[in-house]
Amino acid sequence: RINLKDFSDIEKKSHVVPIALCVFDILFYHGKDVRALPLLERKKILKKTLRYNKQLMFTEHIVQKGIPFFHRACQL
Repeated sequence: RINLKDFSDIEKKSHVVPIALCVFDILFYHGKDVRALPLLERKKILKKTLRYNKQLMFTEHIVQKGIPFFHRACQL
């Protein structure tokens, strides 16, 4: 869907090339900079802020084996 500007073209392509957004952090909340908060606190805010579905997914915090998890995610 890169370079598409017209919403109807984007909508048509979405059936052919599905897309999903995985969110894992929030930097601003209600106009406030929350970057100074610990990551787990920001994730709590993020989790309750949005409505999630197949196209918008919340990424849980991974404590152990982060590098293998990252490499696996890159393969998806």
